[in-house]
Amino acid sequence: MNGAALFVGIPEFQHKDLSKLPAVITDVKNFTNAFKKLGFNCRSLQKDVIKANFEDTLDEVIKDVIDNNREYLALSISSHGAEYLVSFPPDVKTKRVHFIWFNDGELTTQSILDRLKKEELKDVTKLVMISACRSRPDSKSQVDNIDQGVEIELVDRQEDEYTGLSNAVSQSGATPANTELVLPDLPQNTILWYSSPSGKYEYDSMGTGSYFVNKVCSELNKIPSSDSRSIMDVMCAVHKSLASMEDKTIVVEDENRQPVKVYWKTVPSFIHNLSKSLSFIKT
Repeated sequence: MNGAALFVGIPEFQHKDLSKLPAVITDVKNFTNAFKKLGFNCRSLQKDVIKANFEDTLDEVIKDVIDNNREYLALSISSHGAEYLVSFPPDVKTKRVHFIWFNDGELTTQSILDRLKKEELKDVTKLVMISACRSRPDSKSQVDNIDQGVEIELVDRQEDEYTGLSNAVSQSGATPANTELVLPDLPQNTILWYSSPSGKYEYDSMGTGSYFVNKVCSELNKIPSSDSRSIMDVMCAVHKSLASMEDKTIVVEDENRQPVKVYWKTVPSFIHNLSKSLSFIKT
């Protein structure tokens, strides 16, 4: 594939409240290995990743794509993230915006996407992958930030089919929150693939990298030499694998600051405006 890629992992932060993320180094390594096999010209950032360094390197990768008439551009970022309420003048309207943390501060996902809106890139297929939380610090309960999957109730009789769920009571402590979707404005011909749904935490498997990146690379590595696989086929396999992953539990605080044990998932989500089909082709 005639493409260029930039894989970014931010393991350390100057902000004292942000924990270190050593697993992102594994994410960068796994992505680099997988995309090199697809023929991409790969670059990476994973040490002292400040905002200016990231932006300069991304601009260099964009220049590589334009100068060499490449068909594809891939970008991944593994870091901390969150969806904050932001006020916009002059009418001081507030809306929720996703931020990604770098070593020296944060950038909005939108500002990163805006760098890909060059006229010369409009026909280039762009794949942007974000492995970071999309949780909301202002939530009343930590439970609201956890993807617990879809709650269902099995019924024995057909006449109970439409009443069973209405009588079900959730034991999770969750409140009706985090229902507003944060959807950025995409560059032309782009697919944006998040490791978690809007308003939810993302989890990694400690030293072995994020569940999301591991599954993506696992599916890409399954492509035989001189063969291809559509992006939708890969995505379906990744989403199915993560959705059916063995249930895990975590203890967090509910809206009354009381500890509660809940099940969690880390299922990806995506939006796109692709104008043509995308297939991964292994050279």
